[in-house]
Amino acid sequence: MAVILETLCEHRFYECSFGFRRGRSTHDALTYIKKKVPSGMWAIEGDISRCFDSFNHKRLVSLVKKKYVSEQVFIDLIYKALKCKIISINSSFINKIGTPQGSVVSPILSNIYLHELDCFINTSKIMDKFRKGKPARSNHKFVSSLKLSKAELIEAENIKKTKGKLKY
Repeated sequence: MAVILETLCEHRFYECSFGFRRGRSTHDALTYIKKKVPSGMWAIEGDISRCFDSFNHKRLVSLVKKKYVSEQVFIDLIYKALKCKIISINSSFINKIGTPQGSVVSPILSNIYLHELDCFINTSKIMDKFRKGKPARSNHKFVSSLKLSKAELIEAENIKKTKGKLKY
């Protein structure tokens, strides 16, 4: 299921989206930011609290059915994956919302769900005020304050040598 959904969905996701995607890491996101915003010193990384736990099953499945796969057999499999029984020490219960964490299909399902948020942000008129205006400039005083002195650079290099992080 995960391979089929990745094949059908991956090309539709935005280039600037890096969460839960195969072959895209935090380092790739930083490289992307440096390439697209060379003067930018900061990026905002978001962590949606209890993200996997709060997806509405009906909304998620309707998104998959409407935009990606409409075959009823596949839709039934997604429902079964979402409604898997969770067994805890005291009892067991059936999941009514959210995707099961640790499931192979959960990351691609969360990307499908969160792609709608990306679409909203990229097309919303509300976000226009953040896209318009003067281009960002770097603050030279702040950038110069981040630079290390020669003594600090030598000290950092010595620490790397002693910890075995720097090899010659």
